[in-house]
Amino acid sequence: MRRLVEASGYQLRALLARYGRVVEAVPEEALNWQPAGGDTNSVAQLVRHATAALRSHLAITQGHAGTYDRDSSLANVPATRTELLALLEDARLNLGEVLGRLEPLDMDDELPTTGRALPRGVFLLHAIGHAFEHLAQAELTAQLRAHNQSGQSSPIARRQARSSTVGSSRVQVGPVSSRTGDSNLDSRAPPVVAFPGTHGAARLNSRSVQLRAAQIS
Repeated sequence: MRRLVEASGYQLRALLARYGRVVEAVPEEALNWQPAGGDTNSVAQLVRHATAALRSHLAITQGHAGTYDRDSSLANVPATRTELLALLEDARLNLGEVLGRLEPLDMDDELPTTGRALPRGVFLLHAIGHAFEHLAQAELTAQLRAHNQSGQSSPIARRQARSSTVGSSRVQVGPVSSRTGDSNLDSRAPPVVAFPGTHGAARLNSRSVQLRAAQIS
């Protein structure tokens, strides 16, 4: 089981480093920028939420109650680059401490901390999945900001204004994240903010972006 802990630690450290690269890439005055207003999330919101949730998920893997103030973590209050990088550094240090405590534990032990018993390893893998999900949002938000600054309006805003449809379903903007899929926007190629380690998966391409509503977790 030690290998699972080591592999999880590798993934989570890499994810925290990528969050840091997003924070460094976005202009400080844009860290609270929301792609389509209050119904979408800024980089600051995503960093706060991801780090708070990670601490909670890691507490669960140790058999503790994993509680945190979700609403507070998603509040779009002013943030500086220094503050967000400090949150990520605190998360990295906490991760190192927790991994040391997890190494001797059995990942098959069932923990009833969420109302039903699940193996400890499941909670560790969930921590990785949750962090990945919101990292993709943060990277795409940074790309949308660069697109917006190029003089073109945000694809979300254009679609919201036109109330257009993608295929047979309407594009919605709710308490959302932005996810890539297949669609047709205009033919002009926007600038791309490429983040090391993304393998192109989160690159913004004006010919293949579908923005769908998804309840943030």
